[in-house]
Amino acid sequence: MFILIITFIVTVLWIASSIINTKPSEEVSADLQTALEPLNPNFDQKTLDRINNIQAPTQVTTSSPTPIPTPVTIPLPSIAPSFTPTPQINNVATNSASSSATIQQ
Repeated sequence: MFILIITFIVTVLWIASSIINTKPSEEVSADLQTALEPLNPNFDQKTLDRINNIQAPTQVTTSSPTPIPTPVTIPLPSIAPSFTPTPQINNVATNSASSSATIQQ
């Protein structure tokens, strides 16, 4: 019998603590409460008819597009080395070698 009474008390306390813990701790603001209200499923037919009868403006004014400036490209100097050939005088070197050879003979 004692175990039955203890089990009943524990069960009642467990249910009571579950109810207390699931209760919201903060109040819901009035703005949020109005946002949470369900919507009216009945549409106002007069307002819908007025929206359907609104005509688009006949003359549309457009402004000319703003011109976009084109970027100016400035040529950059070349990074690669440029080769300028220098004239070589091969005749002078060969003439002096042949003339020294002819002198020794």
